[in-house]
Amino acid sequence: MNDSRFRFHRHRRANIWRRLVAGSLFFSLIGTSPFSNAEENETENAKRSDRLVQRGRDLRKIGDLQGSRHDLNEAIRLNPYNVDAYVQRGITRAQAKDFDGSYFDFEKAEEIDPGNITALFGRGLMHEMKNDINGAMQDFEAVLRLKPDHNMATYKRGILKFGLGQYEEAIEDFTKVIDRKPRSAVTLSARGLTKMHTGDLAGAIDDLDSALYVNPRLYRTLFARGKVYLLQGKRKAALFDFEKALQINRQYPDAYLLRGLVHLTMDRYEEALADLEKTLSLYKNPEMEDPPQLLLWFTRMYLEREDEANQRLARHLKKRLAHEEEGGAEIPDWYAAQVRFQLGEVKENSRAAPSGDDGEKPGKQNRLRCKYYYYTALHKLLHKDAETAIPLMRKCLQTDQYDAIEYIAAGLQLRKLRVKLE
Repeated sequence: MNDSRFRFHRHRRANIWRRLVAGSLFFSLIGTSPFSNAEENETENAKRSDRLVQRGRDLRKIGDLQGSRHDLNEAIRLNPYNVDAYVQRGITRAQAKDFDGSYFDFEKAEEIDPGNITALFGRGLMHEMKNDINGAMQDFEAVLRLKPDHNMATYKRGILKFGLGQYEEAIEDFTKVIDRKPRSAVTLSARGLTKMHTGDLAGAIDDLDSALYVNPRLYRTLFARGKVYLLQGKRKAALFDFEKALQINRQYPDAYLLRGLVHLTMDRYEEALADLEKTLSLYKNPEMEDPPQLLLWFTRMYLEREDEANQRLARHLKKRLAHEEEGGAEIPDWYAAQVRFQLGEVKENSRAAPSGDDGEKPGKQNRLRCKYYYYTALHKLLHKDAETAIPLMRKCLQTDQYDAIEYIAAGLQLRKLRVKLE
């Protein structure tokens, strides 16, 4: 190689090296570096993000959901990988009833940090809110695989199983929670209600008593215990519980409904009328009015107010059909047919009991049969045909729909007639 060329390249490399050394010395003197600025900014942003998450959590606790969401949005902007920021924003959005946004946040947190228990549980709750039972069950199961003693996931899984009619499995989950938290009034109430559905009335009363011992102001638990008392034929005890429930919450329609039903079976028609009309004033959706409207028809008929009874019931049916046409809840076939039968618009033999040929699940078929048998029997009693009514009431009880008001009423009616329930 030519010497002059070699010296040129060596001189060039030396100059580059001198500039690098000089640059490094310069940056060290002024306290910075071209390679550390980004890292330092990222670290500072992460710290600021964490502080905003804490403040967002605190704002939510005092009820400032808008301020909480603002801080959490900023926390995520500063650090898009801040798992806690997504989790906390998911909680804030859920409290603000932004369930789609909440679902997104829990999904994102779980994506960044697979197996994050809070994110999995939160996403399960959002699945439940969307009525995605399978999705909710999968998330609660995932939580319990990671943390088998997670009480809320165990409780929520029990609630889902209860909704699916898996009562024994639900009781197992509730029992696990109660074993760990014996004073969990909510879980004791849930297990008591579930036991009622299995026909274990004594066990149901034990659990509901225990729940009310912990918290005597659980009006829904008082109502549930009243229902069990009715199943046992203890009307006075049930009425006492319904009254206590209403003292705590005067706007609780279900308590008025069952109290009205008890008055009806005891021939206290004016009291029944007042309670059932109060029920209607509190129900918000037309479809919720179906049972009390039928019971009101019978009550008015017993009070010899036939014209008013027919007009009110016909008006309700028309309202329900109009609501259905506008996109509201469908009116059940059994109900429309039962109303027309009571109004005399169709003959008795045109209204057959549900056959099970329409694709409905067996549990729902039993519930429909229970309703059909009860209201048809009540019609027979209205026309003083107890001989036909009694077998129909017994058939209603054979459906084992312990939670249905028609099932409860059938038992009360048979006791009133002083005949065997079976």
